[in-house]
Amino acid sequence: MTAYETIRAAAIPRLPPVDRPVGEASEIAWIDGVLTATRLGSDAPAEPLTNGHVRVGYGQSLLTTDAAETMRRLRASADRYGEYRLMEPGCRFRRALMRAMADVFARLRVIAPNLTDDHSLALRLLAQERAAVLRPDMARTHEDLIDLALAAGFAAARAFPLQPDPGGLQTAEAILSHADLSPVFRHIALGLLHSTGHRYFALLGAVDRSAWLVLWLSTQPDAAMRPPFPRYPMPPPRPAIGIAAPCWRINLTARASADGVAVTVDGWCLVAADAYAVRVTLDGVARLAAIEHPRPDVHDVVNRAGLYPTWNALCAGLGAELHFGNELPARADYALTVEVLPTAGDALLPNAPPRIGLDQAILIDS
Repeated sequence: MTAYETIRAAAIPRLPPVDRPVGEASEIAWIDGVLTATRLGSDAPAEPLTNGHVRVGYGQSLLTTDAAETMRRLRASADRYGEYRLMEPGCRFRRALMRAMADVFARLRVIAPNLTDDHSLALRLLAQERAAVLRPDMARTHEDLIDLALAAGFAAARAFPLQPDPGGLQTAEAILSHADLSPVFRHIALGLLHSTGHRYFALLGAVDRSAWLVLWLSTQPDAAMRPPFPRYPMPPPRPAIGIAAPCWRINLTARASADGVAVTVDGWCLVAADAYAVRVTLDGVARLAAIEHPRPDVHDVVNRAGLYPTWNALCAGLGAELHFGNELPARADYALTVEVLPTAGDALLPNAPPRIGLDQAILIDS
């Protein structure tokens, strides 16, 4: 279904009306890196988005790519009565769901150890989803998006839950079914989620209790759409390290490759805060190795006391080949900096040596 069809199907009194004539509506999408508009009800092909011609625009996941600039382009393309209704990921809901599922999968490894294939599939799913929701471009809340819309020049902006799922069960069932997990595993997992998910979902506000949000933007002021309370600027958050010290075992190996210098990164990295990547910098040129691979052994050994969040411990693995291309001159060794990047706050600095040579293996151990 297109974003227009999905929003129309979910339209109930909490959503703005979607029954404009189809000829007035356009589907907005990224195609090959270009923001385009396709007139609904027309056979005309998609055209690059131009200024001042969109009356009603629908789109899905438009703001996961350079949100501020995309928002400015949407505002410029709207006519004087223009509106947009955008389906965007609910980042708070998705993080809550993955944290809850991490707890569920950890308990399943104890109470149903014979479901070996299911455990492997579930952990790969968890690692992939965790890496996705921790990407900086997926971390914007609906308040952030509303602020970007108003800063871009929209007169009014408001967010609505598209399909509320207060306990996460409907969304979890769809994800587990799509992952081809066995019916027995899914049945146990959903039963556990019903009892364990409350600690996460109870903290979500009404707007955030949905995997997808509808962001309604208008060029016309409308008092009913404005937030009912002011928001004040808050200082940037710092990593919640807690009582558990960061720990890691990071292996780096530099070598010459066909296209320049390459660095292999493997091992694991476990932080109580949500860390999404290890940044490796050679002579000022940086590359990222995502923390995204299943490492149940790290959870079993390092997190035995449960001091670290379960989803961080189960998905602490590193495994990346970083290519620096021709950005580095050919030489025997390079200045080295290694940083662990949390989703909010300052980077953490493992005790890495100041330089790394070609064909040299380095172990960074906490």
